[in-house]
Amino acid sequence: MKAKRVSGEVFPVYLSAHHVNAMLAAFDEIIEADPENTVSRTADKLKTKVLQHGRTFYDCGEHSVSIYLFPSEIIPLIKILLMMLTFRQPVRTDYYPLIGKVKKQRQSPENDFSFSAGQLPEH
Repeated sequence: MKAKRVSGEVFPVYLSAHHVNAMLAAFDEIIEADPENTVSRTADKLKTKVLQHGRTFYDCGEHSVSIYLFPSEIIPLIKILLMMLTFRQPVRTDYYPLIGKVKKQRQSPENDFSFSAGQLPEH
């Protein structure tokens, strides 16, 4: 089933050439692992989109790429990149049981990072 795309609802994404290369290499690994898998097909579609529709530019001394993504493409992209991150970086702490259960602690004055415009916190 194809996601509904609303005209004008796109998000520009700007990445350095280094980050694009790393992202596309991650897509390649997923595609090669199991080309028929749903995640692999999504990675292949995203890779194709970057290669066909990405625009290269040079800014602030760095080669970069811009690509416009639809909301229906951003969520799978984030999921794929997080999946690849978990393969590369071992998880040291299981935060799942803590989600939604950690109470907000009252900030002490030395940990208060809020201040009004033009006012710097005292040291």
